[in-house]
Amino acid sequence: MKDGPRLDRDALLDVYRDAYVLRLHECLTVDFKAVLAIVGEAAFMALARDYVAAHPSTHPNVRWFGKNFPAFVARHPLTRDQLAVGEMARFEWALGLATDAADDERLLAEDLAGLDGEQWAALTLAKCAPVQRVTLEWQVPQAWLEHEDVKPGELTVEAAGQPVEWLVWRENLDSAFRSLEEDEAWAFDAAMRGASFAELCEGLCQFHSPQDAAARGAGLLRLWIETGLLKRDPDLG
Repeated sequence: MKDGPRLDRDALLDVYRDAYVLRLHECLTVDFKAVLAIVGEAAFMALARDYVAAHPSTHPNVRWFGKNFPAFVARHPLTRDQLAVGEMARFEWALGLATDAADDERLLAEDLAGLDGEQWAALTLAKCAPVQRVTLEWQVPQAWLEHEDVKPGELTVEAAGQPVEWLVWRENLDSAFRSLEEDEAWAFDAAMRGASFAELCEGLCQFHSPQDAAARGAGLLRLWIETGLLKRDPDLG
């Protein structure tokens, strides 16, 4: 009889631990539905249990519990040889970040209407918080579009043949994404590193003639503004 309370406590602890793992497993299934669709329920549960053990939740908001999951599945014995799984996890996390990020005041075309030549040349750009960039070697976005139409474990992902640059952002309340041509990927990344508009046009000369490079730079800037990718600089007035 003396062992009774201890056994009860141990049983309760086991129940608590199981409930804890199941709750965090549920969070991961919400954030990584397409990963589940690729690997199946049993493998996903194994990944979730190992992830919980390796990365106990420390943030008061469980929304951020899965931030290390993409890197984790990329090196886990169950999935490290399935490169598409790690890429899908990265892509899904980027979608989640785009959806949940805070709103920024967006740059509008009229904000630039009064700039003179020198100001245009020196213009620098910043992305809105929801905007994410990923490079993928598998057709992950295409497969993601189908993940709700298949049973867990039945989603297949084809190789892309070469690395493809992708842009992820929020459109209204939903995430959106599209692939980037080589010149746009270079220009967007350079702009986010602080390159001026003049430097972007000069750099685009590696892809186009000088005249066409300037036109391409202007076209990309217009596209980024119309898509709502760029954050307004309060110094523009």
